[in-house]
Amino acid sequence: MCGHSDHRRDTGADETSGRSMVSKARGSGGVRVRVLIPLMLAMIGLIGGHVCSLYLIERGKITKESRELFRAIPGTFHVELAQEAGMMGAALEAISRDQA
Repeated sequence: MCGHSDHRRDTGADETSGRSMVSKARGSGGVRVRVLIPLMLAMIGLIGGHVCSLYLIERGKITKESRELFRAIPGTFHVELAQEAGMMGAALEAISRDQA
C-alpha cells in the first residue's frame, strides 16, 4: 500500500472521542433535551394534578348535593302523597254528590 493515497471517506467522526462533528455542533440540543423534557414532565404533572383536584372537588360537591336531596325525598313524598289524597278525596266527594 505504499504510494497509494488513502481514499477513506471523512465521516465527520472525531477519532479521539467517537462523536460526530454534527453532534458537537449541536451542543445546545443536549441542553434543550436536559431542560425541556423535565420541564414538560413537570408541566404535565401540574396540569394532571389540577385536573384530578378539580375532579375530586366536583365529585364531593355532587355527593353532598345528592345526599341532601335523598334525605329530602321521604318528606317530599309524604307531602305529595297527602296532596294527591286530598285531591282524590275532593273528587270522590264531588262525584258522590253528583249522583245523589
